[in-house]
Amino acid sequence: FGPNCQLSSLRTLLLSGCTNLQQTPDFTELSNLRYLDLERCTSLSTMHESIGTLATLKYLSLRGCKNLVHAPYILNGNSSLLILDLSGCMMITNLPRCRRKFAPSSCLESLMFLSPVFLEPQRILDFVGELMFFDGEWICSKLAYLNLAHCHE
Repeated sequence: FGPNCQLSSLRTLLLSGCTNLQQTPDFTELSNLRYLDLERCTSLSTMHESIGTLATLKYLSLRGCKNLVHAPYILNGNSSLLILDLSGCMMITNLPRCRRKFAPSSCLESLMFLSPVFLEPQRILDFVGELMFFDGEWICSKLAYLNLAHCHE
């Protein structure tokens, strides 16, 4: 967005279908962003680390970002995240993780929708297990939708 960008009041950002987008922009100045749609950004391969600073983010869709490989910062500080859609992110190798320095409730307590469909079956199970359990305790107490379709194992 550039150094002179004044978008601190922006709440919704729709970038779906931006097929030439290879890396997300720096989100640092978007402190009030609640809804981020990156669906079908088929060239997207990397998420900028500032995605983890979006404390008010409620909706994040990466559905169909088939070349996304690097997205470890998604959950760093997004305590208000309700929907995380990773459907069709088949190339992702660096899965998002909750930083262990945060208390579990500060990371995923509000998550209601999780869809990691089309990852390899074992990676789906490992990902879900790491995200949902912390020191043997269930973190996602509000989770209402967990899509594990196409998990053949």
